[in-house]
Amino acid sequence: MRGHAFYKDEYQDAENLASLVQETDDVEELSEFLSSLNGFFSVVVDADDETVLASDRMRTGPVFYSVDDGKILVSDDCGWMTKETPPLTRSKVSEVEYETSRFVTSSNTLYKEISQLQSGEIVVFDKSSADISTYQHHTHTTTNSRIDEDELRIEFQRVLDAAFERLIDAADGRPIAVPLSGGYDSRLIALMLKRLEYENVITYTVNTGGDTLAIAERVAENLGFPWVTANVTHDEWGEFYNSDTWDEFFHSAAYLGGLPSPTEVPALMKLKRLGKIPEDALFVPGHSALDSMKATPEELERANDIQLGRLTDHIVDQHFKYNESTRIPSCDIESRVAESIGMDTSIEPRSSVEAFERWRLKERRAKLIINGSRVYDFLGWDWWMPLEDEALYEFWRRVPMSYKRHRSFYEEYIKILYADIGAVSIDEAKSTEDDSFKLMVADKLRGSLIWPLVSRSYALWDNSWMKQKYMVEYKLEDIYQSDPRYGIMSKSELKEYYDGQSYIFFSLLSRDTLEKIDLGTVELS
Repeated sequence: MRGHAFYKDEYQDAENLASLVQETDDVEELSEFLSSLNGFFSVVVDADDETVLASDRMRTGPVFYSVDDGKILVSDDCGWMTKETPPLTRSKVSEVEYETSRFVTSSNTLYKEISQLQSGEIVVFDKSSADISTYQHHTHTTTNSRIDEDELRIEFQRVLDAAFERLIDAADGRPIAVPLSGGYDSRLIALMLKRLEYENVITYTVNTGGDTLAIAERVAENLGFPWVTANVTHDEWGEFYNSDTWDEFFHSAAYLGGLPSPTEVPALMKLKRLGKIPEDALFVPGHSALDSMKATPEELERANDIQLGRLTDHIVDQHFKYNESTRIPSCDIESRVAESIGMDTSIEPRSSVEAFERWRLKERRAKLIINGSRVYDFLGWDWWMPLEDEALYEFWRRVPMSYKRHRSFYEEYIKILYADIGAVSIDEAKSTEDDSFKLMVADKLRGSLIWPLVSRSYALWDNSWMKQKYMVEYKLEDIYQSDPRYGIMSKSELKEYYDGQSYIFFSLLSRDTLEKIDLGTVELS
């Protein structure tokens, strides 16, 4: 058992949860028990007749498994899995998903012989027959609640307060470390801790270029929280990349199912070494369930039934946005979308909106965003995600789409709260790292009737030789110098491997992990 959660309003650590799991007699009882938990966990039970694997709603603890010669292999260490599993075969479809979205969907991984546990899933391996059975103790669905904005605001504050009271209970007086970015989610974490008068707080920010550091430091100062950062150089990133630590992190960070994010590793290693973040700190990242329910295209809201082709087109448009020159096999991706959302099964989505949200929560949310917490596990720190609290998830599930779209209600709420608690102007309160004109236009128009035209215009520019030449001649040098993560490659390598990608660092990192380009000496099994 890994993790911690609340059961019947009482905080339970991993040891207590393991005891409670052992009290269940069958899959039905286990499913009912897991559904009653509010927290973050993964379960492996090896009994005489069967092996059972289970994950929480967000799959916060990745688990991999394979079956060979009537036996099951189970681990959260990708390096061990690839060594112990018989000769491996790369999946071409999985490689495309990895290269263009940074993760592999459904139970698939980079290798055909290895599977990954999915969010809200229970996997049972029968030792006598060597058969695998799967069950869902959680499946995302949508509702059509009606509520006015005043009621919504009151209910949101009530649910937020309760979620953060649970965080404070879980922290039990320990220092809370908040990774403060230039965005709204981490800002809300800091605001709520200030509102509930939790004083043992430290904030930190990792430099990835832009004005993130300045914005984050200003937020921390306005709220009266200490703020630290670590100046990690290009050379230090290069040393990290060429060290055993890089391999160890990737193997522990579920790289077979999703591209790990190494962004925080060197900075946190340095802050830990310097004693700037306590050994017993509880890390609280700003991952929010709302992010998977905010951007459903309006076309899908108007659809009377699920048109799998159009649904897949929207998913690819939003989330397969890395290495844009890579050809995406539409039919194969469509089949994987159908598998992921449960088409033609007892849990088939009831609407296009439900299907879209379910895919985002189960795939992008779990394997790309939530998987970012692997860095805390790797460095030996505990963590909790209050914005993924079960009550908050249920709140957002009931909120009308008009309030969720583009996070309009949510971000307005945070601006007002920051202006109040931080004693700043509304203009100051709405300052974030993502204020570019292109991002603002895309955020407002995505899913609208004119979005296809706007999207095609962006695509024409993004895929043009003019943009690529402009970037190589005038921008790549600045991008390299401003972001120390590019220390994993040379300037000449950046120019050589850049082919017009909008998200350059992770696009090149995914290709390097797949061994399609060579940025250095890293070799993963």
